[in-house]
Amino acid sequence: MYKCSVLLRKKTSAITLIRRHAKIVKEENIAKTRAEAEKEASQLQATTKLEVEKKLAEASLVAEKNRAEASRVMSTAEGIIAPYLARKKVHTTSMKQIDVYRNLAENQNLIICDSEDGDTNILAVAESILADNSSATGAGHSSSSRSAVMAQLALMHHGSSGLFSHGDSHSVKETAVQSDSLILQP
Repeated sequence: MYKCSVLLRKKTSAITLIRRHAKIVKEENIAKTRAEAEKEASQLQATTKLEVEKKLAEASLVAEKNRAEASRVMSTAEGIIAPYLARKKVHTTSMKQIDVYRNLAENQNLIICDSEDGDTNILAVAESILADNSSATGAGHSSSSRSAVMAQLALMHHGSSGLFSHGDSHSVKETAVQSDSLILQP
C-alpha cells in the first residue's frame, strides 16, 4: 500500500503540476488573445475613424458643390424672371390706380371740374352743396348749415364781383373752398 500511496502522491502531484501548467498556459493564452483583440480593436477603431472622416469630407465637398450649383441656378433664374417681375409690378400699380379711380367714381360727393378758373370751380362746389342741402332738408325748407351758408356767400360774392371790382375777393373764395366738398382739376 505504501507503493500505492507513493504512486498516488506522484500522480496527484503530477496532476497538480499539469493543472498549474494548464492554468498558466490558459492565462497566457487569455492574455495573448486579449492583447491581440485589443490591438485589432484599436486598429479597427482607427480605420473606422479614418473612414468616417473621409466620408464626412466627401459629403461636405458634395454639399458645397451643390450649394454653389444652387446659387448659380438661382442667379440665372432671377435674371430670367426680372423683366417679368417688373411687368408684374407695373400691372399691380395699374390695378391699384384703377381701384383709386373706381373709388373716386363711386364717391357721390366728388365734384370734378375741367376748368382751371378758380371762380368756376368755386361756383361748381357751391351749386353742389346747395343742391345737396336742398334735397336733404326737403323742398321749401331753408338750411343754415355752415357749408350751405358758405356756398351762398360764394355765389353772392361771385354774382356781385362783376358789379364791385374792389376789396379783397380772396377771403370769400378761400372760405368757400374750405367747405366739405372736393375740387379736382385735370
